[in-house]
Amino acid sequence: MFTDDRTAWVNIVRSELRMDRVRWVRMASMTGCATFLATVFLVFRVPLPAYGAYVVLMAAQRDVVTSITLSIGALAAATAGIAFSTLLYIADVGEPALRVPAMAVVMFGAMYLSRMPKVGPIFFLSGFMLVVTQTLVDQIPNTEALTHLLLWLLLLVFCACTLVPLVELFVGRKPGAVFADGIGERVALRTPTISLRELTTLASRLGPRALRRLAAAVQLEQVAAIHSTAGNDALLARATQHFARQLDNPGDETGTPLPPSPAQRDHVARVRFAFKATLAAMLCYILYSGLDWSGIRTSIITCFFVALSSTGETIHKLGLRLSGALIGGVLAGVSIVFLFPVMDDIGGFVVLFASVTLLCTWVATASPLLAYAGLQMAFAFYLGVLQDSGPTDDLTVLRDRLVGIVLGNVAMSLVFSTLWPVSTTAAAKAVLARVIRRQARLLNEKKPPAAVDIVATAVDLEEGSRLSLLASFDIGEARHPEAAPLGMLAPLAQVVAWSNVCLVEPGADEGIRASMLKALDALDEETTHAR
Repeated sequence: MFTDDRTAWVNIVRSELRMDRVRWVRMASMTGCATFLATVFLVFRVPLPAYGAYVVLMAAQRDVVTSITLSIGALAAATAGIAFSTLLYIADVGEPALRVPAMAVVMFGAMYLSRMPKVGPIFFLSGFMLVVTQTLVDQIPNTEALTHLLLWLLLLVFCACTLVPLVELFVGRKPGAVFADGIGERVALRTPTISLRELTTLASRLGPRALRRLAAAVQLEQVAAIHSTAGNDALLARATQHFARQLDNPGDETGTPLPPSPAQRDHVARVRFAFKATLAAMLCYILYSGLDWSGIRTSIITCFFVALSSTGETIHKLGLRLSGALIGGVLAGVSIVFLFPVMDDIGGFVVLFASVTLLCTWVATASPLLAYAGLQMAFAFYLGVLQDSGPTDDLTVLRDRLVGIVLGNVAMSLVFSTLWPVSTTAAAKAVLARVIRRQARLLNEKKPPAAVDIVATAVDLEEGSRLSLLASFDIGEARHPEAAPLGMLAPLAQVVAWSNVCLVEPGADEGIRASMLKALDALDEETTHAR
């Protein structure tokens, strides 16, 4: 399960691009909605059609409830951002000395509040819309034309966030079906396509029985992983039968959830994160304003969407954005130079647009480790072929958009790697330390673990694995394979599996429990010294 970085990434790419019927339906739905909106916008010559088509890809999610929730949230955030931006125009349209500080304050607040659970994405999207629309003043100084453009932009978002839920109600999958697929993957020991974090979210909507089923599936997966690494087959067989019964018929909760650990305040980390993202964005804004090159405004968008907590995560997302933008830009350039001149009606454009969008959704429907590249492929292609109110033969806008993306990537890389850099390796080890502490508390209590604690531990192990892979993107850190968190995952996963078996099987040898506590102490010491 846990291998070296290169092998892990090769396996991830192979599994992420695996096709099945469910994925085909989702890709077709996203492609159909985006193509329909792009065609309508072209026919009626609506400005900024690329943004409307792109919102479709962002709003369409794996299940219908998430798609509807995200669409409503995005529409509310866009409405609030555009409304506040319109009010701000009254004071700062002709006052750059006021507009620039206002943009910086708004972006700082949006990035700080984006770290809050549940409501963070709403603040993020509202701040993003406000800042980006404020940058339009440099390109469109006429207030009437600027207001009209904002209203068109709001219409685009409204159309996309209305169409996606309507289509999802007919072809989208219910949360229960997605949850059942995720459970089935893990019980069958197939490479998961649905993360444990996503399954946990679905279980919270479906009720306590769903959470207990997820816990049973996780434990079956853990027991299967240790069957070939240790003896005591009789104990493992009894545990397997117990977990299988829980999976088929989850009864009442038998364990008592651990009391929550004291919440750690991270105001300083939030302030630093918001300051770094704001600094990178403002540097881009000042640079392209000084050069009078407003076409590279995508640098601001880049700074918003690639900012993540640690350096490795940020650099990884920068890589996805660059590679996606490069592929999408090349496809747009080839279309403009070679295909548009031979197209004599909108039918040819629709076929081209749908074909490229289908390719982009193939990548965009993968997990977060790869999906962002697909979204950027689509965004770069849309910006290249859908300029203003229709197709174009001008490569200038495409060039500017790509230059802006590169500029934003460079700015974010420099700022996040030099100013209060956050090590992804340290973040991974902090997650593993949390697993160790939780499992030690369970073993010391000698009681069956509650479903919520089993699932929380499994989610943390999955998060530790993800961060361990992204640690390879950390800049300026010495690589010590023996101290890497990736090397700690396999032994920790085995300890967790054996611990859960001991806790649910009364006949388990007390020596196993003692050895698991000893192993946890050793792993805890290793993570403490390494951080």
